[in-house]
Amino acid sequence: MENNKTIFFSGGGTLGSVTPLLGLYEELKSNNKDYNFVWIGTKNGPEKDIIEKENIKFLSIKSDKLRRYFDIRNFFIPINLIIAYFQSIKLIKKYKPKFILTAGGFVCVPLVYAGCRLKVKTIIHQQDLKVGLANKLMSKKSDLITITFDKSKIDYKKYENKVIKTGNLVRNSIFKYKNTDLKKLFNIETEKPILLITGGGTGSVFINNLILKNIDFILKNYFVIHLFGKGKLPEDMIDKKDYIITEFSKETDKLFNLADVVVTRAGLGTLTELSAISKACIILPLPGHQEENVKIMENNIPIYYQNNFLEKDFLNKLKELSENKDLRLEIGDNLNKIIKIGNKKYIEILNNL
Repeated sequence: MENNKTIFFSGGGTLGSVTPLLGLYEELKSNNKDYNFVWIGTKNGPEKDIIEKENIKFLSIKSDKLRRYFDIRNFFIPINLIIAYFQSIKLIKKYKPKFILTAGGFVCVPLVYAGCRLKVKTIIHQQDLKVGLANKLMSKKSDLITITFDKSKIDYKKYENKVIKTGNLVRNSIFKYKNTDLKKLFNIETEKPILLITGGGTGSVFINNLILKNIDFILKNYFVIHLFGKGKLPEDMIDKKDYIITEFSKETDKLFNLADVVVTRAGLGTLTELSAISKACIILPLPGHQEENVKIMENNIPIYYQNNFLEKDFLNKLKELSENKDLRLEIGDNLNKIIKIGNKKYIEILNNL
């Protein structure tokens, strides 16, 4: 730390802002053994367990978000932000980071503002196609803005002199299991293709209910691994042949490689990892910014929107993919071409700052 070798990562509340930074962490760790890493996150978010399993020092600050509906908690946001700002000042003075790196999330906003005041170089990564409120608030105070897609430049036109397209960040561990017998590792014996269901770290009630409602039909065609959000397993656990039900965990790098098809939300962290290994997927975007993410994929990937969702079409597509390996390969290849990986580019940028 005396040599200014500490790096702050910040993100949390959901895992959307966490997975790309873990990819950068792995890249930095393999390139420079001298760095010390500290993660600034939320007290009760799903990121804490995952970060600590990576042996990264985890610290929390006061975090809040704007709820776009009437909620008395919105009145306390200014107070919480002020508290978090002074907590951030204290942490920066203690650890003296060389960089602050974030991929969005409201926990990062006071930290970035504090970093700007104390003249710490701050980089925000825009992985989603459309800029969110947190990144919008931080863009003025950041030293650099990196983006996954060219179209994001429109939202950062005011700061175009500090915008660089890198592609998205991905964990190197996603590539480790390409030649591993993962069926043996997970003690799975089946001739059916494997279907992985995930709604992300906090889970998806819509996806979980959809799968549970149609599980008997789906099990005729697949061996199913169903990931629920942390602490959100159903009270009555379902015991069926070829059906594993469990919580979202760090094992996703193995599970993504194991699966033949993945049903997922449209978080860019997840989609980037699936893209990196050319994995077939069916996307059910969360209404809002995730729907923006997938508009550029509509002609190449099966996508079903909640506002006009047709259950029969979704189930027919699942069945078709179970029977058509060539189609699975085509969809995985399409995804790989759409989302580019930016790890190496990022390291070059940091080395030049």
